[in-house]
Amino acid sequence: MLCQLLSYSVGLPGYEQNTDCVGVWRSLLKQHRYTDVVDSLALLDRAKLQHPPGSAFLYSSFGTNLASAVLQGAVQQPFLHYLQTEITEPLGLPSLLAAEVPYPQQVQFYFTSELKPHWPVDLSQKWVGGGLAGDGA
Repeated sequence: MLCQLLSYSVGLPGYEQNTDCVGVWRSLLKQHRYTDVVDSLALLDRAKLQHPPGSAFLYSSFGTNLASAVLQGAVQQPFLHYLQTEITEPLGLPSLLAAEVPYPQQVQFYFTSELKPHWPVDLSQKWVGGGLAGDGA
């Protein structure tokens, strides 16, 4: 199953196909704070599979989020702690952080249709699927 998660063939929906109404709302607002990768899985816990596992490809960062929860369970450490101690520190990447951690050079989100600043977002719902950023150091 882990191979299917990482190859986007497990059948999980993408954001557009998610049928979990609360999950869709929280995904769009990007305001809910998650402190654990397992908690963020609630965004799709009522969603329907899009196809039988292994039968088709559909990109979904929910799959990578689920894979990070599997990793967290296997190593029995919080995901961000494991990332820091086993990846960022050994590879000399101390500036790789969860994107919601503020730093001076952090980018600002904008509404593309109006080119005005977007409200502050919290990407803790998808650390491994797009919620990590460098602090410019």
